Amino acid sequence: MRRFPLVLACFLLTACASSYGAGDTEPLTGPTAIDHAAVNTWRDFPAGGKPRPLVVTSDLPLRSAEAKADGPFEPAAELPAETPPPSEWELPDGSATVTAVSAAAAYSAMTRLMRPGQARRPAKVTGAVWSTGTFTTDRGPVELPAWRFSTDSGGSVTWPGLAPEHFWRLGELRASAVLHGVRLGQDGRTLVVSAVAPRACPGDRAPVLGAHAVESPSGVVVGMKVTEPGEGGSGCVMAAYASAAEYPVTLAEELGGRVVLDRTGAPVPVSPEGFPPTPS
Repeated sequence: MRRFPLVLACFLLTACASSYGAGDTEPLTGPTAIDHAAVNTWRDFPAGGKPRPLVVTSDLPLRSAEAKADGPFEPAAELPAETPPPSEWELPDGSATVTAVSAAAAYSAMTRLMRPGQARRPAKVTGAVWSTGTFTTDRGPVELPAWRFSTDSGGSVTWPGLAPEHFWRLGELRASAVLHGVRLGQDGRTLVVSAVAPRACPGDRAPVLGAHAVESPSGVVVGMKVTEPGEGGSGCVMAAYASAAEYPVTLAEELGGRVVLDRTGAPVPVSPEGFPPTPS
């Protein structure tokens, strides 16, 4: 008998064997095990916040083609210290009044929070313009007020221009590499997970997968689990391609503002019913 790898993890500190019914006690081992420490960093996520904090998964700062390798940065001009006034803005959970930060504050955040792997060419920041940028979040792309910094490479880098309280762990997060996205049904409770469908050699039976979810007040961990093991072991050579299938799972409560996570604690993009999952 050949088993397809188990790829659902349990949420927070709940043991897997106690999260499911009899027959669902196959242990989590190796690379598919839950990263409890990573998932636990979401325990305090204010899912009911108004507005809900933005979970930005873009590589920050946004960069023009000329500035792809710029950084670390050094100011070559005095940046505006004035803070733009509050403004009404459309966020994923509705319209809200947002608080801005000055160019100097945004520059300080950028130099502290940007990932060092992007920086390969020291650059001078020669100016700043109050503008907008489109950022990827766990609830889709969002246009936000932003500071656009020009550099001596002839390009520009853009950093969100909102106060820190509007974000959750800005600069730290990347979308799931395990799950490309889920669709949220119109009932607010059904998640449709897109995952690679298992295959089997001729004469063998492929395992059957099902989507599972483990819920908490702040988030939902989703993933796939074997519901029926496959049979056979002929060990044939298969073509190097994979086909995707969709697996629905119904939550005990509406998703609301809770974040959807994979087993590594990374946010999974959520899109409304009728739209494809947001690319990560």
